[in-house]
Amino acid sequence: MEPVYLGYRDVEVDANDATTTDAFQSYFGGHPIWLDEAQKPDRQMVQCGGCGDPMYLLVQLYAPLEHRPHERVIYVWGCNRRQCMRKPNR
Repeated sequence: MEPVYLGYRDVEVDANDATTTDAFQSYFGGHPIWLDEAQKPDRQMVQCGGCGDPMYLLVQLYAPLEHRPHERVIYVWGCNRRQCMRKPNR
């Protein structure tokens, strides 16, 4: 299996600066930058299946597919409550 280079952490992003809030970049933490604000997921999709609290955005990865007409972004969410960390996803 060949290693895959995913990238590295760069500078901190200022969420109030429109020049650094580009959905076609990858980010650690913070608030999600949606490709289309009108089609963002329901609140239930980002709630913890264990406690029901909103989850935190861990990483947002711009992940385009070659030879595909649409863009793709992967959002990874997680709950930071201790009692939820060891439970399987619901």
